[in-house]
Amino acid sequence: YVRSNRLSTSVNRFAADLQMARSTAIANGRVVQVTMRVDGYTLTDLSTGNVVASRTFEPGVALSAGGDVRFFPWGQSDAENFSVAGCNGSTRTINLLPTGTVEVH
Repeated sequence: YVRSNRLSTSVNRFAADLQMARSTAIANGRVVQVTMRVDGYTLTDLSTGNVVASRTFEPGVALSAGGDVRFFPWGQSDAENFSVAGCNGSTRTINLLPTGTVEVH
């Protein structure tokens, strides 16, 4: 139960932060990049270099696929599929569509 909860928490937080990156890009009129690491990610305003947020996944949870993405001031983004794996062998997928929409599967 705990392992499953850690994976769900990490995936939900990641999806919310992707939506926040899109909102920040639109509100500030600047590109926001999400830089991926195996253990987490960082949201950065590319115009200023300021880190908007930096997160680490829950223990035992890691990004197993997906790359860096950018959100643009007009709301669109790079398209990417992220695969987040838990230590119990289960995997959740987050799809980022070119429209900036975030889907969790």
